[in-house]
Amino acid sequence: MCLFTTQPNGTKRLSAPNQPPDKTEPHELEIAQWLIQNNIKFKWFRKYEGRKSPDIFIGEKSVELKTLLPPDGKFRYLSLEGKLLDASLQSRRAIVDATQTDLIESLAVEVLRKIIDELGSLFDELVILVSTELGKLAVGWHRA
Repeated sequence: MCLFTTQPNGTKRLSAPNQPPDKTEPHELEIAQWLIQNNIKFKWFRKYEGRKSPDIFIGEKSVELKTLLPPDGKFRYLSLEGKLLDASLQSRRAIVDATQTDLIESLAVEVLRKIIDELGSLFDELVILVSTELGKLAVGWHRA
């Protein structure tokens, strides 16, 4: 179900559902679980067949969720770049789960710097999730 609220000026505004849409990918649910564990409130965006749209809203901001799932577990910069180019068609904010790769925190910081240099004009916020001994760690950037 997709809900709308009517603003005082008569315009309709989308209200996102609280439950994930039927066609939600398992990797999106994993990122959602991480958000919940970290007390980050969000709402799902309704998906429409054949239309690119963001996955969630955090507050008023749309966010696209992506995951790197290389068969050999090796991080590849071009794969991240491709996922982010795809994400940029759906939102100016993205969370990329790289926990299924061998990307480590220190390298993630360098990778994020390079991504910002190359694709920063397409985004307002980026987060890369990496695995650590203590669990998932978010390495992020946002436009000042």
